[in-house]
This record gives sequence, C-alpha cells and structure tokens, in this order.
Amino acid sequence: MKSLETITEFGTGIVYLSDLNKKIETGEINDVIMFSETMHEKRIAELADQIVSEGKHIVLVAGPSSSGKTSFTKRLCMHLWINGRKPIYLGTDDYFIARDKMKVDENGNKNFENLDALDLDLFNKQLSDLLAGKLVDIPRFDFMSGNPVFGERQTQAHEGQMIVVEGIHGLNPELTADIPDEEKFRIFIAPMTEPKIDDKHKIQTSDIRKIRRMVRDNAHRGWDVITTLSTWENIRNGEYENILPYKDNADALFDSSLPYELAALKPYALPLLEKVELGNQWYPEAQRMIDILSKVDALQDETYIVGDSILREFVGGSIIVK
Repeated sequence: MKSLETITEFGTGIVYLSDLNKKIETGEINDVIMFSETMHEKRIAELADQIVSEGKHIVLVAGPSSSGKTSFTKRLCMHLWINGRKPIYLGTDDYFIARDKMKVDENGNKNFENLDALDLDLFNKQLSDLLAGKLVDIPRFDFMSGNPVFGERQTQAHEGQMIVVEGIHGLNPELTADIPDEEKFRIFIAPMTEPKIDDKHKIQTSDIRKIRRMVRDNAHRGWDVITTLSTWENIRNGEYENILPYKDNADALFDSSLPYELAALKPYALPLLEKVELGNQWYPEAQRMIDILSKVDALQDETYIVGDSILREFVGGSIIVK
C-alpha cells in the first residue's frame, strides 16, 4: 500500500519545493489545493467510519502545538454525525484548575502544559456521568479571570452518543484513568511529511509548526515573532514530556501536512520575521526561518483554501474555529 506521502506526490506532482513553485507559476496550484484538502477529508471520513464500526464511545485527539487539532477534531465530529453518531465535543483546556491553585515550579512559574494543571477528578467524573446518561455541567475556563465558569453548558448524552475530547494529554492513560480502555479510540495528529528541498535536504516538520504558530500567535494573540520564538523551546520541552512519549498509544495517526502550506503561510510569516532586527538574540533564528520561506513562492490567491481547512486555523478565515 502506498504511503500518504507517495499518494500526495503522485496526485499533485509535487516532489520538491521547486515543483510547488512551478505549480504556482503555471496556475495549477488551485488543483493542488483542492486535491490536498480532499485527501484530508477522505482520511477524516475513513477515521470516522472506523470509530463507528469499532463501537467506541470516547475519542481522544492529541498532538503537538500547531498541528491543527481543533480544526481536525471539529471536522471529525461532523463525519461522526454523518454516521448517525452526533458527538459531544470537550476540550481539556476547560478543565484547568483555578489559576491560584496551580502548582508553581522552582522559578515561581505556573505550567499549563503539565497534566496536574487539569482537574482530573472532575474530568473523569463528568466523562463517566456522560457515558451513564447523567446531566453534566461542563465548565468553561475563563482565561481572563483564571477560573472555571459553570452554569453555561449543561449537557446530557443520549444513549450511544460519542464524546470527542481534544487536548495535548489525550494519549496519556492518566487523563482518562477511570474510563475502560475498550471505550476509547485515540488519534495522534501532527504534520508528518517533511517538504523536500532536494534528495538530501528536507524541512523539519517542527519548523512548519513553528511558522504556523508565529502566524497564529500574531493574528489571534497580537504577539510578535520574538515572543513566539522565545517561548518555542519551552513548548517543545513540554511536547517531549507530555505528548510524544504517549504517541505509541494511538490507535490511528493523522498527517496534517499540506503540500502547499509554506506558500500560503509565506505572505503572513515573512513580514513578521523581517521585523526582527540585527543584534536581537533571535535574529539568527529569524534569518533561518526566512531562508526556509525563500525557497517557495508566495501564494497570492487563497480562494481555493476551504473554510474548514486545517490551514485556516492559522492564516484566518476558518468557519469552524473561532
């Protein structure tokens, strides 16, 4: 069976970044975009079919930063609905404990990436109650006040209704320790296909995620590139500690790579990186990222990037992630 990378190369004709540039130059890039997005849709539909056929009731989606977890999870929910199993969506971020009760590290900092930042007792009790058909008051974590808010989402699962959970700890058995394993279906999502410069050189997927992140941080948080670059090491350390050790627990993988995405990200990322001045400690890293983007031509027309694309989570215009 051909790998996803092989299928994508065959379908798009893109093996190297120079091939991507040629598609942009000849105007064939719109076909590439539609093919790539359809491949994602096909894979999500297959996963939904598999989950339903196996009779699972809890779906857990996890992956490293800027993998497209939220877009993927909400699209998966739609495909489960098409299968007659309209799910309840939960985000583990809503189960943070009150900020003033969080533990601090040796430097006095609070780490939202660690499992102990979540109210695991409440999370497991509510999952169990939902599976039992009980009425549950699902919290919403207010990041402004640093406290969980109740009374806004009282939910009761119907018989056989699925629960889809998105969060970085989804593959960690401790997150759902009170739920029997036979109820769970675990999915690991991340960009996994490394764009090829030539036969000997590739762009690391962690760099793709970093570019995605700096674009989203600027658009949705108002952060400059320096802030994103300065926090990236801690983000990666958290991934090595909290996410990647549990990757092998996944029942399925989803490659969120898109062969055209560097071209689509370039118009957003390049101006941000060019603002990092010579002499700044992050200047060399900014220049390295600029060098990566210099290898692709910019996509000038986003018309064919659909509103539920994973990439829309980063460049904006998403119809499912607000």
